[in-house]
Amino acid sequence: MRGIDFKLETVTALFMHGFQVDRNTRVAELRPASVDGVTRYWYRAMLGAHLGLGEIRQREARVLGSAESGAGVAFVIESRTPGKRDRPLLPQHAGGGQPRGGGGGGRSHPSPSPSIDPGHSFTLRLLRPRASFPESDLVEAAWAFWAAVHLGGFGQRARRGAGSLRILEVEPAGGSSSLALPPATPDTANSQALARFLGTGLAAMRLAVRATNGVRPKPRSFPWLAADLNEGSLSSIQVVDLGEGVRDEQGARAAVMRGLQRYKSPVFGLPYMKEAPGDPQIKGGSIRHASPVWIHIHRGGGPPGPGPTRFLSTVTWLPSDSLGTGIRGISQEQVQRLHRYLEELPGTRVQVGGGA
Repeated sequence: MRGIDFKLETVTALFMHGFQVDRNTRVAELRPASVDGVTRYWYRAMLGAHLGLGEIRQREARVLGSAESGAGVAFVIESRTPGKRDRPLLPQHAGGGQPRGGGGGGRSHPSPSPSIDPGHSFTLRLLRPRASFPESDLVEAAWAFWAAVHLGGFGQRARRGAGSLRILEVEPAGGSSSLALPPATPDTANSQALARFLGTGLAAMRLAVRATNGVRPKPRSFPWLAADLNEGSLSSIQVVDLGEGVRDEQGARAAVMRGLQRYKSPVFGLPYMKEAPGDPQIKGGSIRHASPVWIHIHRGGGPPGPGPTRFLSTVTWLPSDSLGTGIRGISQEQVQRLHRYLEELPGTRVQVGGGA
């Protein structure tokens, strides 16, 4: 097997851009480097509950490549020209929504940005860099990408439902394989069925990485996906039905953001916080915490466009020691607000192995 082909479809607007910084010249485009970067994030999260930090670095360099060790799995995108237009990054404020800051008298702030249309299909091919490259390492990279698709997203606002994809087909390229490949996304509008699919997939992913299940390191400075979601582990994955009132992808993204507003806290990465040693400085010394909560939007039932469509969201919390009391300016009360949000979600909890 020379590679693995993922036939993909955008579920929500994909705000993926090139090198242009100026908003007036920015162009939406499909970028293999961006997909590579997100896949690396989920690869580390996938191994974080099993291996030591040094082992994770060595394994990532071997599978996905590094400047020192050379090329790893290559990401190649094949696509027709996608439909594009400006869409709001903050859809909860679009169409006469709440002014920025929540106070009266302000202007609406939808923050338009170039995006690739929902419903655009394209192919991502993962390729072995050389004939001697282990096929099992290629499959590991494929599982990390599978996790990125079903639990996260790509481009701007990926943690809040933008850039959500679904997998239509998974096929070996350039030969067959005896190894189990990640499954395609089911076409279901039922939260229980989606939770069972994710639980089964995560169990298969755990087997594919051949990690030592008995090793449970403490939470690290980077987010990680716990090995066992069934027995009080720190990670949490829930599937939430966004309701009958949500009719399109913009409405789904708006519903996600409105659901977070009453829990607004630095642990969600929304407001700015006190700076801490080693943190990147922006806006005169303030820093922004990358949210440990990833919200992916799933479209279930029926083709894109007019007609009955049900939207679900997958809410994933990846813990790290950045959320400890006093670390990075986050108080225990703010962490408790995150726990309250997770506890009050009207969702179906995902259990590894397929239960819900």
